[in-house]
Amino acid sequence: MKKEFEEEYVEVNGIAHFLLHYPKAPDAPVLLYLHGGPGSMESLFAYALDKAWGDMFTQVHWDQRGAGKTLLRNKSSVCRKQ
Repeated sequence: MKKEFEEEYVEVNGIAHFLLHYPKAPDAPVLLYLHGGPGSMESLFAYALDKAWGDMFTQVHWDQRGAGKTLLRNKSSVCRKQ
């Protein structure tokens, strides 16, 4: 059975940032996954990483400013501020 990830946006310095996570037990440590560069996102690999590490960590995938769903949500704001 495929686990369902939760999607949310969190505002940071006036920009809504996209987070993808699957909540685990409250005592599971958080693994914050940051992608490697601007314009690229890694949240596409969330399900594969959950299969490998899902029982050890609560994974949080963050589409940083200028990438992925963060860029799509804030396209005009991000382009003006860069």
